[in-house]
Amino acid sequence: MMDREYDVVVIGAGVGGLCAAVLLSHWGYKTLVVESTDRLGGRCSTEEVEGFKLSTGAVALHRGGAFEEIYREVGAKLDLVDMPHQFYRIGSIEGENYEMPAKGAIPAMLDIANSLETNRAKLLGHMAKEVAVGKVMNFFGRGVRGEEKADDITFRDWLAKYTENEMAHKTFDSMVCNVTSYHTYEVTASEMFALFAGMGTYAALGISPQGNEENMKSLAKGIIIEKNGGDIWVGCPAKRIIVKNGVAKGIIIEKNGAEIKIPSRVVISNVGPKNTVQLVGAESLDKDYLDLVSKLNPVGMILVHVASDRPLCLEDGELGGALLIGLRRLTSAFPLTNFSRDLAPIGKHLLYCVGSPPSYLETVNLDEELEQTTLDLKDQFPEYDKSGKIIKFEVVFQDLPQPGRVRIPRETPVENLFNVGDGVQELGSGGTSAAAESAREVAGRVRKSIKL
Repeated sequence: MMDREYDVVVIGAGVGGLCAAVLLSHWGYKTLVVESTDRLGGRCSTEEVEGFKLSTGAVALHRGGAFEEIYREVGAKLDLVDMPHQFYRIGSIEGENYEMPAKGAIPAMLDIANSLETNRAKLLGHMAKEVAVGKVMNFFGRGVRGEEKADDITFRDWLAKYTENEMAHKTFDSMVCNVTSYHTYEVTASEMFALFAGMGTYAALGISPQGNEENMKSLAKGIIIEKNGGDIWVGCPAKRIIVKNGVAKGIIIEKNGAEIKIPSRVVISNVGPKNTVQLVGAESLDKDYLDLVSKLNPVGMILVHVASDRPLCLEDGELGGALLIGLRRLTSAFPLTNFSRDLAPIGKHLLYCVGSPPSYLETVNLDEELEQTTLDLKDQFPEYDKSGKIIKFEVVFQDLPQPGRVRIPRETPVENLFNVGDGVQELGSGGTSAAAESAREVAGRVRKSIKL
């Protein structure tokens, strides 16, 4: 084995790993990023299939939070086309798009739910189960401000105290699934309130017009490779984290078929706490920490990419996304070629949809999920049967804290070993924003404790 020495080694070039690396490199630390795949970005990257540029996970990126702030601090260019519109799309084949107002999106949604419930009740000859919008919003606002004590009941049970309106419940469920991958019957009310309080810090959303990997490359270019003697090595899986006397001392990787020992003063892992434990070895960690990490759950998210000859969603070319309400699996849709024609071959359209299986506690049957997702596409988008086809379908899994459980700390029992990314997100945050926030916090700790 040959030795190369760095101040910081980062395992994994996802958003959390890259953001931590570029901040530390920007502050003068000699930094190495090792990535097992051949691309940057992790679940915020791009792969090409049949001439289409497909997202590997994240698609609508938050503006105004830690992610964008890190680009600005290190002087990297973040290329996004703003998403000025968002819509509620409710129901099946005759589903109508309702534009969300810039402010007051939730009460507007509840008003729509009331209208739909009234019409449905008239057709069936039933009494309408209307939402007391003012009452719900009053207590919801109290919860977001920390004034409402929810006693850790599920959000669905909390909402049921104020309304039995099925459409209102389904709308909130779609909202929560899109951000957390959990359903409202799996998330506590206190977590839901924290989620919406955190979402208020993000000013807008944007789409990467050339695919997410171009933005990841922009973040890395010139910051790690050219500053302070740093490097990014792709196709180099980490094999072990070196620990001596309770202190992280570097890693061992595989590069070009050979094992290389990389000494470093700090190790930051972006491969999830469970994988970090495997790289360290349980013998170097205490039982309490191991028990805590064991409570992380593999939570599934459905990702489906649809190619078509005609636009399927927001057919007039609106720069927006649609919250899909009341479907079997799908909860949101993004007509990406409305934002950039470069994401698809000439004359083709690309629709990206996201959804969730029924429960993180159930075994996921991929054939069943594909069947239910296809039925959603057929019901929601009439043109799908005529000109559309699925070019990629997958259920991806992330190890996330169980709802209502204590979060995993970013600092591990091993000195100078940290985790960043989804597995250590704060209550009320999620996605690329949560990963960037974890990176900024960990990089700040390193800067305070490890002097150049």
